[in-house]
Amino acid sequence: MGSKHSRPLQPQLLKDRSSHPNASGGHESSFIDDISAEALAEFTVGDIYCLENTRRAQILQARDNDRYCKYRNYFKNHHMSLAREVGRNTSKSKGELLRWVEDAVGSVEGGEKYTKDEILEIAMVSAALTEYSESALAKMYDRGELDALPNVPLHTHNLRMPGKQQACRNSSDAANKDKLEAAHYIGLEVMLRLNERLPVEHRMGEELREILNHSSNLRLVLATSNQILHKKVDAMLINASDVPVLLKSTIANSKQQRKISTREYERLVQIAKRAQDENFQDAMIAAKGHYLYASLRHQFNVLDVGDRPKLWDAKKDKHELQQLCHTRFRSPSPTPRQPRTPASPAKKQDPEPRMVNDSSLIEPLSPEKKHRNPFSRLAAKMFRSRSKKRLVHTTRSTSTAGQMVQKPPRHLVPKVQVKGRKKKALGNDESNSTPARKRK
Repeated sequence: MGSKHSRPLQPQLLKDRSSHPNASGGHESSFIDDISAEALAEFTVGDIYCLENTRRAQILQARDNDRYCKYRNYFKNHHMSLAREVGRNTSKSKGELLRWVEDAVGSVEGGEKYTKDEILEIAMVSAALTEYSESALAKMYDRGELDALPNVPLHTHNLRMPGKQQACRNSSDAANKDKLEAAHYIGLEVMLRLNERLPVEHRMGEELREILNHSSNLRLVLATSNQILHKKVDAMLINASDVPVLLKSTIANSKQQRKISTREYERLVQIAKRAQDENFQDAMIAAKGHYLYASLRHQFNVLDVGDRPKLWDAKKDKHELQQLCHTRFRSPSPTPRQPRTPASPAKKQDPEPRMVNDSSLIEPLSPEKKHRNPFSRLAAKMFRSRSKKRLVHTTRSTSTAGQMVQKPPRHLVPKVQVKGRKKKALGNDESNSTPARKRK
């Protein structure tokens, strides 16, 4: 998911970073150790440390929050493994986090006034400006290409709502509710990982947090059940995959598959029941979560439960969730922005051709029209010109002959003297049929 400039960490790069004037040598080793191997190549891009871009990210946050949020969303969706490594540092104290960000992208000015999540988001936007350049991001922003990108959660702590969990505990009538934990029927880890596997345009954002923390998806359980059984079942559901029949027999012969226990099966039944609940389905439809719901349904269908009844009842799915939604816009400004450049002047009309190509007049010229060679086109043009002249000349001759038939001209007949007297010749016209007078 890294850019074309991404490359593995090199000794020379480590030496350069350790000699950076703003990087403290004591934090360099911990800085490298905190990064997983998956995101290491992405993090060591050409020069991700840029103090100017860190300052620029702070300015965008204060003056243009919409642009700032969409740059952050672009980085989180297209550089997810690196963004996940950055977000994982929420567990650090604010002082440790500020030192970590200072070594990574540059110091945050007035960092004490920001929350830990805000500090990490500034680091993400700074890395995005360094990685993609602000001019490239600004062009995508102006074209509206960043509008539909969701603010995807990267960790389960991004999906938790402590206030809702405390309200669930307060509303319980259990005597030992202080010793119980508010757990989710549909696990946060399951929905988080399935959401990450979806294409960028099909992922859900902050609305997923509201859906999973609905009161119908919360209940009080023992800490041991929440920490052991629930995590085991969630991992089982996340890792379920399609296995061909031939591979199944091969795996069964080489290594005996672990069967799902009764407690694990009961836990899976609870998850499927809550997922197909009418309220949960309505919430997913309203949030355009069709693809995530379909992914969860697929995981239940491919999970091998042996001879037990199937976990997912397809008949309970609403009609809207049986068909995938193709249009998804979650951004505050879903309509693509108009370009800032002024509109181009109206295009002039094409000049009319000098020669009118009438198929009725030039039918025998079709073979010449098929030629693509310039010389052939020139020859065809000359041929059409001469043919047209001949046709025009022939047409004029024909029309003249017709006129002559309708109104023939008066022919002169030579005068003949008869016995010393001159007699005028008669014409073809009937009006001139009167005999000539005799001269005395």
